[in-house]
Amino acid sequence: MIRTAVTVLGSTAAALALGLAFDSATVRWFAPLAVGAVLVGWSRARSWRGALTGGLSFGLAFWSTHLWWVIASTGPLAWGALVTWGAAGTAITALLARATGARRGSTLVLAATWWGVEAARSSWPLGGLPWGRLGTTALDTPWSGLLAFAGVGGTSLLLAWAGVVVTRRPVTWLARATDVRRPRSEGVHDTAGRVAVTLCLASLLVAGSTTDPGPSTETARVAIVQGDVPGDGTRVLEHREAILASHLALTQALSEELRASDQPLLDLVVWPESSLPADPLVDPAVRAAVEASVVATGDAPLLIAAIAEGPTAGTALNQSLLWGRDGPGGRYTKAHPVPFGEYIPWRDRLAWISPRLDEIPRDMLAGAEAPKPLPAGSLDLAVGICFDVAYADTIGAQVRAGADLVVVQTSNAAFTGTSQPEQQFLISRARAVETGRDMVVSSVNGVSGLIAADGSVRSRLPVTTPAARVVEVRLYDTTTPGVRVARFSDVVGVLALTLLLVRLALSSLLRRRDTAVETPADRSRAAGA
Repeated sequence: MIRTAVTVLGSTAAALALGLAFDSATVRWFAPLAVGAVLVGWSRARSWRGALTGGLSFGLAFWSTHLWWVIASTGPLAWGALVTWGAAGTAITALLARATGARRGSTLVLAATWWGVEAARSSWPLGGLPWGRLGTTALDTPWSGLLAFAGVGGTSLLLAWAGVVVTRRPVTWLARATDVRRPRSEGVHDTAGRVAVTLCLASLLVAGSTTDPGPSTETARVAIVQGDVPGDGTRVLEHREAILASHLALTQALSEELRASDQPLLDLVVWPESSLPADPLVDPAVRAAVEASVVATGDAPLLIAAIAEGPTAGTALNQSLLWGRDGPGGRYTKAHPVPFGEYIPWRDRLAWISPRLDEIPRDMLAGAEAPKPLPAGSLDLAVGICFDVAYADTIGAQVRAGADLVVVQTSNAAFTGTSQPEQQFLISRARAVETGRDMVVSSVNGVSGLIAADGSVRSRLPVTTPAARVVEVRLYDTTTPGVRVARFSDVVGVLALTLLLVRLALSSLLRRRDTAVETPADRSRAAGA
């Protein structure tokens, strides 16, 4: 009973500490320790049941608090499903930790269990859940440069590894004190190996202590427009015309202010997702508003976002569209539509989950082509829409193809008053460091701002307030190791997890075979010994 209480309380405390790390820069220092401590604790569990209890306790505590905003946007059933899925992942991690924890050199293996499950959960099913990634907590710490070195996924592995190395001895002492599972004695080879691992991790952290992306090639002036949503800020569909009018008025007012103060012309104007009530290529009134905005800014390219008709009835495309002096230009189609937010999987069977799903009459389709940079005058833009920023493939592919500035258009209106907009902004900051690019974020009612390539916030607009601001962005043409590693890290993580599962399965089969072929004489000799 005492052992169970210690397991539940310890796992829950670590989960809450990790959850706070996504909200507080101070607590982020302790995120690797929280993960390392539970991995070591689970590896020392006396029984499979104890490890399973710890993993479920951690998962339920972390995901129920980290994703509580899903209740407000989609409903308690969707929230419960996500929490259950997340908790299942941490339960699997705990069982794998116990299976591998007693092996020599298991510090890296323990960290890899966390990394592999995180990578799998971030990509599957239905596009995965790339929220709550350990690597994101590197922001605002001395090791934030690891994001530029190893990407978000690779940083998760390194932080988990560091956490295991640092916490293994104190957790082992606590395990002895509570008699959870007496570990094997530590020999000279174990100590030497631990020293080598510690030195290796220390060198990596030193290498990751800088987030300086190097000198920029040039600068550009970009206007961020945040039109806001009337009322409580959540009902975009009810205020579509007012939202468009607000963005048009803010753009025109900002342009008049710039002309009055004789400031340089703008290089780009960015409107957020959900700023248009209809596709300007189809709706004449919306097209007129967009063209009026371009004229007001002195023909600066305007990046807008609109819902376009899909290839079949009942489908749609969430697209970014560049509009210049000569009319529409390049476009980008959102690569990662959100299940139950932008499309309904198995619509006929699951529509009862929430009445909010009735507001999604059409299913968004993912972009069919590999994303490429959008040329906007002298700029080459890597564009992402809303949750796209949580995935390494979309923005990273455009940066590797030559984009010198990242722009994220988002609508977090459905999550107004929750922690979701801040969590997404934190993910955006991590992606800026990973790619080594300044990032412009335009949200319909917040959080909007400019994130520097080192992850710092250089400008931030007030939330739930109509606002427009001109920012000076730095342009870069170098490619960080992180953006190259991020291309493969999740695939490698899932592969490592698969190989670990295969290895454990084969070991179990071999042990069963050896037990099955053991003769009575063998058992007698073993008993006599």
